[in-house]
This record gives sequence, C-alpha cells and structure tokens, in this order.
Amino acid sequence: MRVSLAAISWNKPDVILLDEPTNHCDMSALDALSSALAEFPGAVLVVSHNRAFLNSCCNELWEVDRNSVRVQRGDDFAELFAAYTRKVFKGTGGVALGSDRGGEKSNSAKIKNLDKKRASQKVKGIAAKDRGGFI
Repeated sequence: MRVSLAAISWNKPDVILLDEPTNHCDMSALDALSSALAEFPGAVLVVSHNRAFLNSCCNELWEVDRNSVRVQRGDDFAELFAAYTRKVFKGTGGVALGSDRGGEKSNSAKIKNLDKKRASQKVKGIAAKDRGGFI
C-alpha cells in the first residue's frame, strides 16, 4: 500500500481517490497514512468505515443518495459521522441488521445482545463499539 500511494502521489496529482485504504493496515501504517493525507495539498476522497482513521484526516462528509450529494462540514468530523450513522441505521448502534426471517431473533433482541457483548469487550483500553467499523 505504501508503494502504491507513493507511486500515485509521485506526479503531484490534484485529487487522490482511496477506496477502503485502511484494510489490512497495522496501527503504524494507519498513523503514517493519516499524517501523509493531512499534509497532501490537494483533495482526498476516502471511502472507509474506519472511524478513527476518518476522524484523523477528514473535515467533510459526503452523503450520496438518490442521485444527489449532500456535503456536510464541521469542526468535529466524529460528530458528523456519528449523526450520519444514527440516521442510516436508525438506532441500531451502527449495526446493519437483516430482516427477521426463519425464526431469527428480532432486530431489537439482536441489538440488545450486541450491546451486552460490546460492553464487555475491550481492545487496548478502548471499548469495541468505539473502534469504528460496522458489522
């Protein structure tokens, strides 16, 4: 990934488009990538579900829906992204749930079970629900 990013930026483009650039990156690679993007003088369009990464390098949220684009700007990207996920997942806590078929638990029961599981999980002192990403 580092070589690819270096090759892309070698000719000093005005725009860089990145689709899920954080996949398979360790913490040091994520830090290096967000630092490099913060220093990049052009525009960067990033598609990612990694909240921590997005919070470190983004200042706009573009919502594409039904042939339109809504651009939101703010001082706190984390809050923009949180409001977006609340809107999209309507109270599921950022969890995309399927339909209730074949005797599966209801969505509200799935959410309650997931919340209990998340509350008990810790990764390097950060609750699992705050690490970013969607299930």
